[in-house]
Amino acid sequence: MHQTANAREILKAAESLARESRLARIHAIYLHVAAWADIDTDELREDVRHAALGTIAEGAKLEIEVVEPRGRCADSGAEFTPDGAALRCRACGGARVRMEQVEEVKVHSVA
Repeated sequence: MHQTANAREILKAAESLARESRLARIHAIYLHVAAWADIDTDELREDVRHAALGTIAEGAKLEIEVVEPRGRCADSGAEFTPDGAALRCRACGGARVRMEQVEEVKVHSVA
């Protein structure tokens, strides 16, 4: 069920990007999936393929890039990939860290 909802949201975002770019057809959907997300990419591909039937994205290739979490320290401004559960800045040891990438799934472009 989780994957099916993701598939619908992916198609909605892809179709919106296609309208903005004035594409009549979507041939590829480029997607970022968070490394920490509990998402089966094979199942997601199948759910998107099925959900796309009869839409402008029917037959589109789904390109998935798994992205690592990124944090930014409010004190030093350093950007880093957190390691483990401790969200400490590697530059200054500070704990005022804001996560830069929080979305589990994001459509970043279509073609």
